[in-house]
Amino acid sequence: MLILIILLHHGKNPTLPSRPPPGQTFPRQLSHHPAPVWGWQAPPVRPTVRVMRHRRQILLRALAAAWLALAARQAPAAFPSPDDWRDLNIYQIFTDRFYDGDPSNNNAQSDARYRPTDSRSIHGGDFKGIELKLDYLRSLGVNAIWISPIVLNVGGSAYHGYGAHNFYELSPPFGTMADLTNMVAAAHARGIYVIVDIVCNHQGDRISSRDSGYPAYKPSGYNLRWTRDTNRYPPPFNDLSYFHNYGNIGNYTDPEQILGELSGLDDLRTEDAYVRSNLVEIYKYWIREADVDGFRIDTVKHVEIGLWQHFNPAIRDYAASLGKTNFFQFGEVYDGSEQKCGYYTGTKAGGAYCQDSTLDFPLYYRADSVFALGTGNTKQIQDHYANIPANFAPAAQDRLVTFLDNHDVPRFLSAGKANNDTNRLVAALSFLYSSRGIPCLYYGTEQAFSGAGDPNNREDMFWGSFGSGPSANRDNFDFTHPLFRHVAQLNNFRRLYPSLTRGTHVNLWNNPSGPGLFAYARRLGGEEIVVVLNTATSTQTLAARPTTYAPGAVLVNLFNTNEILTVTSGNDGFPSVTMPGASAKMFIARHLWKPLDPVVEDQSPAHGSTNVVAGAPITLTFSQPMDAASVESAFSIQPLVAGSFSWSANQTEMTFAPSAGFGARTNRVRLAATAYSPESSNSFTASFETFFVASTAPVEDTVPPTVQLLTPPAGEQVSGGLLISGTASDNVGVDRVEVRLDNQAWVTAYGTESWSYPLDSESFLNGTHQIQARARDEAGNVSTTASATVRFFNIPADYVRRISAGNPSAVTNCDGQIWMADQEYTLGGFGYQGGSEGHIGDTIDNVCEQAQSLYQRERYSSNDSTSFRYLFDCPPGLYAIELLETETWVNEANARLFDIYIQGELAQEDCDIFTLAGGQRLPLSLTYTATVASARLEIEFRPKQVENARVSGVSVEKIADLDTDGDGIPDWWTLAYFDHATGQEGDSSRAGDDPDNDGLSNLHEFLAGTDPADPGSCLRINSLDHGAQPAFRFNTVSGRSYNIQATRELSKTNNWILLRQNIPGSDAPALFTDTNQPPFRFFRLQLDLY
Repeated sequence: MLILIILLHHGKNPTLPSRPPPGQTFPRQLSHHPAPVWGWQAPPVRPTVRVMRHRRQILLRALAAAWLALAARQAPAAFPSPDDWRDLNIYQIFTDRFYDGDPSNNNAQSDARYRPTDSRSIHGGDFKGIELKLDYLRSLGVNAIWISPIVLNVGGSAYHGYGAHNFYELSPPFGTMADLTNMVAAAHARGIYVIVDIVCNHQGDRISSRDSGYPAYKPSGYNLRWTRDTNRYPPPFNDLSYFHNYGNIGNYTDPEQILGELSGLDDLRTEDAYVRSNLVEIYKYWIREADVDGFRIDTVKHVEIGLWQHFNPAIRDYAASLGKTNFFQFGEVYDGSEQKCGYYTGTKAGGAYCQDSTLDFPLYYRADSVFALGTGNTKQIQDHYANIPANFAPAAQDRLVTFLDNHDVPRFLSAGKANNDTNRLVAALSFLYSSRGIPCLYYGTEQAFSGAGDPNNREDMFWGSFGSGPSANRDNFDFTHPLFRHVAQLNNFRRLYPSLTRGTHVNLWNNPSGPGLFAYARRLGGEEIVVVLNTATSTQTLAARPTTYAPGAVLVNLFNTNEILTVTSGNDGFPSVTMPGASAKMFIARHLWKPLDPVVEDQSPAHGSTNVVAGAPITLTFSQPMDAASVESAFSIQPLVAGSFSWSANQTEMTFAPSAGFGARTNRVRLAATAYSPESSNSFTASFETFFVASTAPVEDTVPPTVQLLTPPAGEQVSGGLLISGTASDNVGVDRVEVRLDNQAWVTAYGTESWSYPLDSESFLNGTHQIQARARDEAGNVSTTASATVRFFNIPADYVRRISAGNPSAVTNCDGQIWMADQEYTLGGFGYQGGSEGHIGDTIDNVCEQAQSLYQRERYSSNDSTSFRYLFDCPPGLYAIELLETETWVNEANARLFDIYIQGELAQEDCDIFTLAGGQRLPLSLTYTATVASARLEIEFRPKQVENARVSGVSVEKIADLDTDGDGIPDWWTLAYFDHATGQEGDSSRAGDDPDNDGLSNLHEFLAGTDPADPGSCLRINSLDHGAQPAFRFNTVSGRSYNIQATRELSKTNNWILLRQNIPGSDAPALFTDTNQPPFRFFRLQLDLY
């Protein structure tokens, strides 16, 4: 019986009830098309067989036939395979350590004790636990999971699953068949594929020998026996003849590593036809019964190739017969050789088609050197890519499963590797999810787990008793952890941009001599994403590189859309880019940029907090302005507590205040996936969950954290991009680190124990600035403030910003100008504060087709009394402002009125778009000029209770520098050297003053591009050679050109002859030699500004 519910929907998969109707199991997706069919699977009806002896065979045959017919009618369709596994990312789950969803099965296996503090015993993770955390995984962006082997193990192997006792029985501590199938079905309902780890090479350890020399490897073999005659393996491998008898592997080369026992585990005689055929039947059974989608195959190189030439095709064919036409089999070949790993893929071994793919161990070793250790050259990664075609089957070459760590190797952040340097991990993760292959993340990496080798790399993800560092004594399902949010963002990119999954890899740059830059492009059709990584600790600059984008194309950094590049002409059109140490950037054409799904970026109380004051409010901070009604409807807390909601003005922070406080208990907060952002028109990827423990007792932690500000160092002069970074520590745990510039608002840095925050110094005034940092712990204690005083010095460049208000996509106007997608303001950037996105799709008259959405989209005030604004952090100057408008709602004069304020001054009173444009659906351009002296331009739209204020486009362009006192020196220069914009008598900052007594006034120093505080920095001839051909050197400055004039008689002052003209400045000394006969005797330099 199958009850179908047809849901026609637009967008993401529909949200289904968390529990099915009575007597039915969890939802199963039944088809794949734009409106998927979903249903609940009724449990199978199993008839009771009762027969009399003399009619036994007849009745059994009849009942068997009836049962087969019933089963044929009831068997659900297998969940179909993905079109291309490159579209997926895998999350590896060590099942026993992930989450304990059913404590009742913790002691379900008598010879596998539940000892949560013992590193090699059962800790409680199970299938129900995975099912309960599927929304955590979906929020992370996971769409495939790889779980531990599922079969009943010999007791000592039960926690990891790699020592099977009975291949046809589930591991009792992991759960029942219903638990497994429910978990798989629930995963499928969320679009998550399930891969099971399987073992064909060996079973557990139930066999030994009394022969002399055992268990050392012996080519002639030993006489085997059951260690305990009453404890044999059940069928099909219940005879000693089905196992190799050569002892343990001593030399990891063929044939010894094939015939010997790995770690003392009983090695199956896989060359035997009976063993082979039964291994196939075993795993066909699990595909059929559990509806799994792929196998990760253990210890592939420890089995002869003949098994895989038999096993892999048989499994592939069987899965296809069930409808799984792309069942994925990837093998573990624990070897750094491309030749060795590739040998097991496709037909590379010369026979039948073997593994679809392998774990990319060759890349792992190279990535470990490049990213984790940070010592290796980046060229070795490109060398690996170059070795792939000759060694791997064609279909495997872009489907290798890539990873940073797993259950067999020390974690990336462990002490012997990156040593908890999360900046290195962020760069490595950016590589993992943007490079070729199928990325695989080991559980806990997104929560900064840092365990060393086995067993310390198998920490408890749930609040268990085993782990160290970040994983110890806490629940680690933290949706707001910076690494979790980074991985979720990377997976969001993979959903949005197919070039990251199916695109070709094009090498752009690598460093053959050591740590440094690694750059590549992923290209698919007209989409190109340029990935730039810096593995060095110092800032590096990537030179201009080739790109498929046309000159003039504007590129944005996906991690920070305020960072913009413009493609230039020539072969190397992708412009140079500066990379801070251990960093990553990804650039895409702005017109291809797409908005991300909203997420919760911060929360209070912090995830898993204890001793929370009963009356403390719950505050959630979102990555985008949210629709209040949808969020409040999606919000729930268990046990139920009444309360009220409030919101910040920009709709990014929601606070829930309990009416009577929380009880002294665990309070679980959930935000359903229906929470919606009007900015991106997206809802949550999956539900958000967290918890805290309230207590009436006072918080005992009174020790504040400590914070160190490492970069920039005090006294440094900063130009362009700036990375503020440091470390923090606390006796319990650092909740967050905040930074600020001067006395502006505090903003949250990325990371905790190791933290950073990027800033563009060009967006602020030149001169002295104070950078501050402070740390907070979960108890609310605040560290003392660390600070550093630095000087910003930037020569202003052109400043042009054009925003398509309320538009999630960039638009090209009829004149070819690109108006970028709308974005929220961040410190040092530009964008909106407040307001909502709107869209009315009426055709706008007198506007070309490609620019229609520029006017149809709008940002408008949320009501007729609340204003919104656009902020631009920009250099001081005179700015031209253009506002694009059209009236798409009201159809008469004075039906919409609002005021426009620029820099706090009324610029447009009673703005009536209908009247100014001459009617409805007509374009309108409003232009203004404004002076910016404080490095921030503010444009405010104030409604007047006659409809909403609105705007379709905002353009800001600097048209002149400021010279407030009219002395010929722009304000930015005076600010840079004297910390104020105009000349003053007290500090020798006037145009005619000479503070360094080098003979050049401040005006001359400005014109020469030299430092007024350094007597050695001035326009002068440094050295003169009085030989037959006089020669001299002089300093030059970029942005200037130099002329050399000469005369033979000073008395004739008008007799100067031009010898050289327009020598370009280069910030380096220039040499001039006089080759005239006879030579001149007197020379002078003349400087021109470009």
